[in-house]
Amino acid sequence: MASCIKLNSLSTKQLTIICSLIATVITIGVVVAITIRNGSPNLQESNIQKYAFKIESPEPQWIQFVDEETSLVNAFNAGTNSDSEPIYVCRVNLGDVILPGAYSSSQASCQVTYGYFIHEHTEFEILIAEDHSIFVWQDVNSYDDNVSNGALIGGISASKYDIKIAKVGRKDDERIGRVDWTTKEALSSIGQYEHKFREYQVLCLYDYSLL
Repeated sequence: MASCIKLNSLSTKQLTIICSLIATVITIGVVVAITIRNGSPNLQESNIQKYAFKIESPEPQWIQFVDEETSLVNAFNAGTNSDSEPIYVCRVNLGDVILPGAYSSSQASCQVTYGYFIHEHTEFEILIAEDHSIFVWQDVNSYDDNVSNGALIGGISASKYDIKIAKVGRKDDERIGRVDWTTKEALSSIGQYEHKFREYQVLCLYDYSLL
């Protein structure tokens, strides 16, 4: 066992060295403690800022529809149908293609058209955004060469072409469909069948820089 050091047996020089070492150790401990104490709030504040930016992002998002209890607070209201109900933009993943369509609370499904008919799907996503002023419906027709300028992408074709979101009909009888990338016509429903429309509206982002 190491023997104890008797301080009264040490010289003044030795005592000075020991005191200096003790002071150095104490100083290092204080600096480390202050750094740790000050570092934690900064890290926490950084995480809070990242989270706040995420939920306040103006960019549109697609969320999975779970059931009829899924909140539609931030869902984009695209118009009204013939039953005077609000309709929302939805999209369905069919594996090789993703198609946009319309959802309303009464139908509890996303209605899309393909193969000349209208189809209902219970697994789909809904378009949401905290600020709906970023959306704008642009009047176009199938002869317009600028159909895709600023358009929001709502799906993808089997040939990997982007699919734009179209709206047809008149007020209180509006329907959501898609723009055919080959003919630039809108494809949407009339009754239970798919029809083509030369005049329609395409959903765009007000600020094109968000694309």
